[in-house]
Amino acid sequence: MVQSQELPMDSFQTSQTLEKGQLKFYRFVLFLAGSFYLFWWFTVEYVLPGSFNPFASRALAVSCCFLTLLGSFYFKKVADNIGVLCLVSIGVITLHYFYLFHGNKSDMNWIVGSYITVIAAGACFHTVNLLRAYCVFVLALSVVLAVIDRSLLSTVFLPGIITILLFFEKSSTERTKSEKNRILYEATKESLRIRDEFISIAAHELKTPLTSMKIRIETVKMSAETGDSGAYMSKKMEKFVEHSEHQVDRLISLVDNMLDISKISLGKFGLDKKEINFSILIEKIFQSLSDSFERARCQVQLQIEPGLSINVDSAKIEQVVTNLMINAMKYGKGKPVSIHLNQVDQEIRLSIRDHGIGISKVDHERIFEKFERAFPVNHISGLGLGLYISKKIVEDHQGSLRVESELGQGACFTVTLPIRIGDQGRSLI
Repeated sequence: MVQSQELPMDSFQTSQTLEKGQLKFYRFVLFLAGSFYLFWWFTVEYVLPGSFNPFASRALAVSCCFLTLLGSFYFKKVADNIGVLCLVSIGVITLHYFYLFHGNKSDMNWIVGSYITVIAAGACFHTVNLLRAYCVFVLALSVVLAVIDRSLLSTVFLPGIITILLFFEKSSTERTKSEKNRILYEATKESLRIRDEFISIAAHELKTPLTSMKIRIETVKMSAETGDSGAYMSKKMEKFVEHSEHQVDRLISLVDNMLDISKISLGKFGLDKKEINFSILIEKIFQSLSDSFERARCQVQLQIEPGLSINVDSAKIEQVVTNLMINAMKYGKGKPVSIHLNQVDQEIRLSIRDHGIGISKVDHERIFEKFERAFPVNHISGLGLGLYISKKIVEDHQGSLRVESELGQGACFTVTLPIRIGDQGRSLI
């Protein structure tokens, strides 16, 4: 198994819903809220000596902020849930202020402070949902306080709080629209970037075999025009046909990949599954590529457990296996390749290992993305779609495709497929 790399304490891999920027934002909010409330604590002691301001509740309010802040650096669960914990901390500060407000006999001088507290706290929340949750909390707290101290009903306390919360609701609605527009803009921008990148890579890859074929054809044409009878010798024509056939196969493979990626994007990459002998399929694929392995000077060790049957789309699984074998041949040229097929419990596992250039651990996830390869375009030909499409096909069969590799140590790709799966595969989107 591939071991995960250790991360710095400040670089927790938080959940997908919490971006790195949000983590920094909430840490800043907690530090600011704790520092400001600490400053406010001593200011009240100096400006309003003798007022109701118990030490225990003040310490609790400040501690919530700083303990959550420190915990986000040392505990992954705290970092993952820092948005909710920030809401709790700000809620504790708000609750503490309202507690002081009530303890000071609802002194009118504290009403303005309550408004400032709610506005300042509301500005701290990075998401609309957290802001609305805070608004509900403040409204409930204000109503409870007004019920306990009915003299507040004759003041502007409750109308003022409701006005502030309505303002928050209005601003949150605008913020939601703005965020949706920003996400749509970024998605459109990324879509255009991917389209341009795809066109650029496709044009480059399609041009290469066409240019090679054109040169060969022009060479034969020139020989014919000059009356060179040697141009039609069997060996030369055989090499010409073999080269042309190879380039045509490359073109067909490129076009097939482009069609597959289009079907995946449209959600039309369905499966036509039936029961097959997987052992025989692997042997046939290897036999069809045996000449290519020989030309690449790759000695192949083939170990296939016989009689393994499975319910799959044979054409698409053949596409996956062929792609992995060709990759082993391409990236491990001149080195041994081992192909193992066996059953482990209720799964069939196919492992294809080469002893070539290998893949750095940091690239293990990236190589399964669109247009991604472990090495630059000018080193290895192709659209960078083979592994992406292969992974989608395997996952649609409720299986998995993973890689184990280190740079310079070769690579091992393992396909795992369940022996008994449902008749309907998931749609690829």
